[in-house]
Amino acid sequence: MPLNVATSAVRSYRTLSPLPAHRGVLRRSALCCTFRRLTPPRGYLALCPVEPGLSSTAKLQRWPGQLRGYGNPIHPNWLTWVLVVFLEYSFNLTLKLKGSRMNPLCPRCGASGSVKHGRFHRFDDAQSIQRYRCSECGKTHSSATHTPTYRQKRRRLNRLIEMDISSSTAQRRIAIKHGCNRKTVARKVVFLAAQAREKSDKWLRQYGPFDSVQWDELITFEHSRLKPLSVAVMSCTRTRCIIGFGIAQIPASGQIAKRSVEKYGKRRNLSGPMRKRVLESVRDYVSPKAAITMDEHPRYAGEIKEVYPGMSQTQHKSVRGSLTGQGELKRTGFDPLFNINHTLAMMRDNVKRLTRRTWCTTKEVHMLDDVLAVYMHYHNSTLIPQPEPSLQNQSDSDNT
Repeated sequence: MPLNVATSAVRSYRTLSPLPAHRGVLRRSALCCTFRRLTPPRGYLALCPVEPGLSSTAKLQRWPGQLRGYGNPIHPNWLTWVLVVFLEYSFNLTLKLKGSRMNPLCPRCGASGSVKHGRFHRFDDAQSIQRYRCSECGKTHSSATHTPTYRQKRRRLNRLIEMDISSSTAQRRIAIKHGCNRKTVARKVVFLAAQAREKSDKWLRQYGPFDSVQWDELITFEHSRLKPLSVAVMSCTRTRCIIGFGIAQIPASGQIAKRSVEKYGKRRNLSGPMRKRVLESVRDYVSPKAAITMDEHPRYAGEIKEVYPGMSQTQHKSVRGSLTGQGELKRTGFDPLFNINHTLAMMRDNVKRLTRRTWCTTKEVHMLDDVLAVYMHYHNSTLIPQPEPSLQNQSDSDNT
């Protein structure tokens, strides 16, 4: 080989040629090539251009990270590759830490490293439930742990009792019908009432606010007719949905007033504070400038004006209806309060303890409140045609 270094340079590596050496001595060579620098932020490929020239005639290959038709195919910088792998691993780890629907968080320590740990058969409703094991504390939990029906023994009765309690069926008859104890039915009603209040709030927020409502009361009793109760109800004029209700004790009137005082003492009239409380509770579901229709109760106008100063009020004379018709057979002909009267008539017919002639009575007021909460959700979601969502809610969902 000639000793001239310049004439024996390698074509692919122009920066340094093989080192010269004397004859009879082992030769060595040093090769050098150009590497890309790290990519700047928000950049995919480095900005350094590729030096033309191939070191071999092997088949072209597009490496990961190289754009099609961009320069010659060379392997990317190993530091860039390590950085990409690290960022991908960090991203997957972040998603895992947040938890997912398939791998829920541990309810005991709150860790996210839960892995699948077999399944078990739930005899209550014949469902196969996924079990998980926490990698931090070692405790096990299942997909049923995070549900409202956790640790319930007879989950299948929830929907059946909701339908029966809202279809003029007494609790004793429900227990006989489904082969369970009356205490089970009573506990289910309390659970269903808590769930119904949350669902009713979501339903009213979805279809509200309402711009035309009606307001009235019905009279029932607790334990005896000598202890009457007042149930105030607000409903929508157009859809007949129940927006809110309240229950309060009132003194007996008429022929049984004297007997009520002799047997149970003088009862306080708590209907006024109850009505104000109901009006305050439905503020989020009723438009501030809505039109409200009601009868000629002497206290309705002042109470509504105090809570809703900008609401327009219309009062009509209340006329007692016939048993065979609500509006057509009344003396006045057309009934402007037909919608609220029809809603109250449905409540009396579908709630057993509100029926006028019945042996099923309310022992405690809070139990009647729970039953009416269950019926309110069943009435709005099942018994009446579902209205269209309000334009305001549609615009909010579009923006989100």
